[in-house]
Amino acid sequence: MKLAADLQCANKALILRNIYENAPISRINLSKTTGLNKATVSTIVHDFLEAGLVRENGVVLTESGRKSIGLELNMENFASVVVRLKRNHIRSAVYDLKDNLKNARSSLYTDSSRFSCILDQIEQEINLQLAYCQAAHTAVLGISIATLGPLFSHNGNYTLRVDGFRTLSEGDIFQEISSRFPGYCILMNHDANASAVAELRSFVKEEGYQPSVFLNVVCGVGIGSGILVDGKLLRGFHGTAGEIGHLGINCLVTHKGINSDIQFSHSVYEEFASPAAMQRSLIEHLYDYPDSSLTSSVSLEDIYDAYDQGDALAVWAVNRMARFLAYGLAGLVFTLDPEIIMLGDEIPRSEKFRNSLNRFIDDYLPDGLKAGLQIRFSNYGGDTSLSGAGIMLATEMMQTGKILECIDKHRKGQ
Repeated sequence: MKLAADLQCANKALILRNIYENAPISRINLSKTTGLNKATVSTIVHDFLEAGLVRENGVVLTESGRKSIGLELNMENFASVVVRLKRNHIRSAVYDLKDNLKNARSSLYTDSSRFSCILDQIEQEINLQLAYCQAAHTAVLGISIATLGPLFSHNGNYTLRVDGFRTLSEGDIFQEISSRFPGYCILMNHDANASAVAELRSFVKEEGYQPSVFLNVVCGVGIGSGILVDGKLLRGFHGTAGEIGHLGINCLVTHKGINSDIQFSHSVYEEFASPAAMQRSLIEHLYDYPDSSLTSSVSLEDIYDAYDQGDALAVWAVNRMARFLAYGLAGLVFTLDPEIIMLGDEIPRSEKFRNSLNRFIDDYLPDGLKAGLQIRFSNYGGDTSLSGAGIMLATEMMQTGKILECIDKHRKGQ
């Protein structure tokens, strides 16, 4: 009897997950994507409709071309508390199963020099969001944290090694938050991975298919990426796959000394190709372009506006960044052979920059690798890392079947 009950729970969780990921989806397509027979799908969907967890919405085409009634989740009152750790502030929100971020907040660190103070502030943000959920009669699936990287994970333990923010390395944030919020499912992921999951979900909804290899690149202070192969996140042995900002660049320098032939430098990709590096380089060369309207207090937005208007200094700096960015992306294409490269965060979106980047890509890649490769610029509305953190937690709950426990708990509490 227990085996039968466990199988039924697993089937229910599987169907919920497939509706969540593929809505609107027909019963026939549900049977094909889950591998469950039509009778099982029909029975479970009927139960979900009766319970108000699923609703019929619109008409979809089956693979045979026939029209069928679409299904989608009716679980807007189930959500995740999501937190993102940035270099100078914390963001938090509530992410529901309709891909909405609610009650979004941002607060500067009160004391970023002490690990305990950061933990207290994370706890405060989570408690504020839990209170919001309680007032809105929203069932909480769990707590999902997106953090700066590199993030090393092993056997449930997490270690951060963030350049310029060593305070985060002084303890295990995951274990600390788990101890402060017992009974909740807790996840912690690199923010670039969370962003990649959100970008892929948006891409699949918009384009109607899942690319074989999806590379999501986020550019800001540094450069990070998330790599998804057939929809599954590539984490690597230590959980750090995608830390492309730490790839070496120009790492060999000829040295003409008597006792040495080669001198190694320690330059990495993000020190040349990130928007922050471009901004620093521009400021260092202000006096080389006396006719430029830019100043030492210039923002990225100012630089990009000046670039589009033809300011010589901005054109030099942004094109330099584009060349370095293209150089690294070309190496990743040779390594990963992605179908889609999505560029986001603080990267410029203008047509002028796109053309410049594509010209440099053309210089570095042979025609065979360029064929079919799509380089896109993110148009995602909102914080992709916060949304991705919510998606990852919802998916985890459905994969493990814990979503059913949460549903039962919510019903009993009503």
